[in-house]
Amino acid sequence: MNATSALVWGRAGFRSFVPQAEDFEMPHRLAGLALLLGAAIVCFGAEPPRPNPKSPVDYAAWLNRQYRVEVRDNAAGKYAEACAAFKDAPELFDSADAVLRGSWSSKDMEPLRDWVRNQDKALTLLAAAAHMPKCYLDVKAADPGRFVLASLPATELRGLVKLLMVRARLKLAAHDLDGALDDAGTLLRVARHLEAQPLLLCQLIATAQRGLVNSFLIDLCARSDAGTDYTSVVRWLHDLDAGPPPYGDVVLAEKVQMWDIVQRAVRDTDGDGQPDTVQSQAGENRPLPPGTTWSDLVEEADRIFAKVAELFRQPDYPKVQKLAETLENPVIGEFKLEGLPGMELRAWDTWIRATDVRFETLATYRAARVLVHMQAYRAQYGRWPPDLKTPTADERPETRTDPFAGRDFVYRVRDGQPVLYSVGRDGQDDGGRWPTFDDGKPQQRWVDESGDYIFWPPAKR
Repeated sequence: MNATSALVWGRAGFRSFVPQAEDFEMPHRLAGLALLLGAAIVCFGAEPPRPNPKSPVDYAAWLNRQYRVEVRDNAAGKYAEACAAFKDAPELFDSADAVLRGSWSSKDMEPLRDWVRNQDKALTLLAAAAHMPKCYLDVKAADPGRFVLASLPATELRGLVKLLMVRARLKLAAHDLDGALDDAGTLLRVARHLEAQPLLLCQLIATAQRGLVNSFLIDLCARSDAGTDYTSVVRWLHDLDAGPPPYGDVVLAEKVQMWDIVQRAVRDTDGDGQPDTVQSQAGENRPLPPGTTWSDLVEEADRIFAKVAELFRQPDYPKVQKLAETLENPVIGEFKLEGLPGMELRAWDTWIRATDVRFETLATYRAARVLVHMQAYRAQYGRWPPDLKTPTADERPETRTDPFAGRDFVYRVRDGQPVLYSVGRDGQDDGGRWPTFDDGKPQQRWVDESGDYIFWPPAKR
């Protein structure tokens, strides 16, 4: 299944895509709808020109102008240099994945050491790019309603990110905590650059990168020895990381993608001055509902994306679920433009799943932060904290809040050992029990069904 199919064909496919992010250039114009929802887009008061079927607006160029206005010393070129210097080694990816999942066996680590040493130039360039203050990655129009990144090679970037976090694990295994934290900090800076882009795909790649850092912190708590300086880890968290941002209230980039479809893919085939067909992904002309006008199409896009903006504005997951129930009703019943590519129900499912992923990452980020504080408390007092408020007194209250419940993560000490978990997407406390497969084995992942997501004790993989 290609990347776009994984996104479009529902939640399971979407979830399998997020950690991969293998291709920035989506294979058809539906990607413009499904992937370009935008972080907060600062357009400096500018309004995009309305679509013009007779003289189509270059919306990709318009977006580039808006974003480039305040970007000086753009990190994009340095990222391109880093990717060009990267030497791929697909034969080592299984070992790298094992290390990133928490395996510290010499069998997994030994073949990776030389690979890391040979990539010093690429990793140095990546760090230099990440430490630059601003980055904007130009977009270009490929097909109607499909904008892609103009130059950044996704496969090399994904390999570099994996390599960086393998190096962090190797440093941690060698008791070089400061060096490991430096590498994790570099990845967070890369994520922040991607979060500043208008493509939802960039947001998802950044989310996957933040997930790697969250896993690293949990692994640090699980694997480090009694001499680990957790106060330095707490200080690192305070100095560097503000947590994953929302996708943004303004979905202007996605709306102009829809406008681009209106002006380029919709046709007036009978010459009456009004649209009557739209070109499908397969190149076939599909009829629009009788009486559809150009204004109808534009107004419909505006109305749809006002609802998407409302979805992304929700501060807690129960409100997302409530709104999602209305969006998951058949779209044809609410929106008359069922002939327009991407207006089918599965597009809503994609946006809702994107929101799910953001809340999952937020929960893991907060839990990792709480675990570091728990370990710092234990190092100081020789015992686990009695509650979550005690070790996180200097943090904002939301640090210990489970975003799926709107209250603190579930925490208790059993037989002298702590248990920390989220109630998961169903919002129900199942007693610290993973959801299970049909054969009874724990799923150890976020699911819609009953079951919790357990952060501590760490999962055995």
